[in-house]
Amino acid sequence: MFVPDNSIALVGYGNTLRGDDGAGIVTARLTAGLSKNLPVSLFEFQQLTIELADLLKDFKVIIFFDCSVNIRDGSFSITSIEPSDRIYSLSISHYLKPQDLIICIKKLYGTNPIAFLCQIGGKDFDIGIRLSDKVIRAVKDASKKVYEDIIKPELSLAKKS
Repeated sequence: MFVPDNSIALVGYGNTLRGDDGAGIVTARLTAGLSKNLPVSLFEFQQLTIELADLLKDFKVIIFFDCSVNIRDGSFSITSIEPSDRIYSLSISHYLKPQDLIICIKKLYGTNPIAFLCQIGGKDFDIGIRLSDKVIRAVKDASKKVYEDIIKPELSLAKKS
């Protein structure tokens, strides 16, 4: 896959058939919509696996979007993924945490993308394709915040260099 210089990957993951669990994918889609005509690529997965390292290795910035039960439903958080050398989830499961996928990219391909994790707090994970009302509001707010605070500044920096 050809990746232009200074490109940003939006990686939404979760299950859109399990209510609020699809919030990460929906937030990534909305963020991509705000980023039209910019070097931004959208990816959607049910879970993160080591095989995705090859797909994402050439992006300058990777923003992961997920739903979390560890955050109050209807709220969101955006955190920087700090570089590390220790992989926590690879040896015990079939899926990776975003920080572990970044480590795999670094170890396998020698690239070190800037990475962020945007988490939306969810509550309803029953079978269904609708997000709860609180989560819908958080998804909209989070996508705008990611666009304004990460995507626009990163692309502005890229133009200056």
